[in-house]
Amino acid sequence: MKIGILTATRTDNNGTDLQALAMLNMFRRLGAGDVELIDYVCQGLESSRYLLKPLSLRKILYYPIKLCLHYKHVRFRDLYFKKSSTKFNQETLATAQYEKIVVGSDQIWNLIITDNDLSFFLPFERKGLRKYSYAASIGRDDIHSWESKFLLSEKLNDFQTVSVREDSAVKTLSEIGITARHDLDPILMGSVDDWKGFIKRTRNEKYMVIYFMDSHSSAWSKAKELAKIKGWDVININPVLRSYGGVSTLRCVGVDEWLSLIANAEMIFTSSYHCLSFAILFNKSFCLVPEDNSVQNNARMIDLVNRVGLQKCIYNQSYDYSQIIDWGSVNTVVGELRRKSEEYVRLIINN
Repeated sequence: MKIGILTATRTDNNGTDLQALAMLNMFRRLGAGDVELIDYVCQGLESSRYLLKPLSLRKILYYPIKLCLHYKHVRFRDLYFKKSSTKFNQETLATAQYEKIVVGSDQIWNLIITDNDLSFFLPFERKGLRKYSYAASIGRDDIHSWESKFLLSEKLNDFQTVSVREDSAVKTLSEIGITARHDLDPILMGSVDDWKGFIKRTRNEKYMVIYFMDSHSSAWSKAKELAKIKGWDVININPVLRSYGGVSTLRCVGVDEWLSLIANAEMIFTSSYHCLSFAILFNKSFCLVPEDNSVQNNARMIDLVNRVGLQKCIYNQSYDYSQIIDWGSVNTVVGELRRKSEEYVRLIINN
């Protein structure tokens, strides 16, 4: 039975590409013989890599970096993604010939990010089609305005099962009459061995990785202070124009290099959900730095660290970087969550 996975597959973001690949490999590993990523063009996501007006000097200077990153992402997807031979858009997605479509993971139900693209809610009928979601993320705690405008509950009622990535999303959907289950992000559904082929050791010196979305001046100071005590280099892997004293900034890091830098780091300071997920998977010491003025984005990451018992790794002014993580306990919790999600994936495949 042919299964199509509908997720973000054309966004130049390392975590997004890796979650799509993890989703595909998870279904293959658990018994799906005929499964592929649906090559879907979401205009809201596509526009994120264009040089949009109004122009500014900063945007123009940044554009070569975006082109470099785009090339590396396309190359990675061409090498590792099994995608549909047909490219779909909002008008043609209903013609995609699958017996089952699984939507997820990542923030594909965040209408701000997708620019109100409802295709990820599969708003069409076709005889014999079964609809599922897996670890889909909404990115908001209040969707009543979306419900009023787009009637999301009517669309989700057509799903065989609704699965989301955050506990908060289970509550949010219950408020519009949708029963949902919680499942792990596909990155945490695999093992370290799944990624060994992508990981290379390119640096002999020990180093700390910083991967922030915001500036976080106090966190920068704490990270550099720790690195100095430990004798580590500090590597910033954000594609930003700004340079920081005493820090190596790598602006055009491809997907496999990004993963390698995380896997070989001594410690990670991050505000990225997928960087956090890989830190947990690889059992890397980390500090989660909540983003300024971004309660919604912080909630999905705090939800994850709470679930695996790592609340002490959330940054604050009195953050203790000498703490030791009991990875045995964390891995036990992740393993239990993984088994429950594996049962659900097998249900999708075999139903």
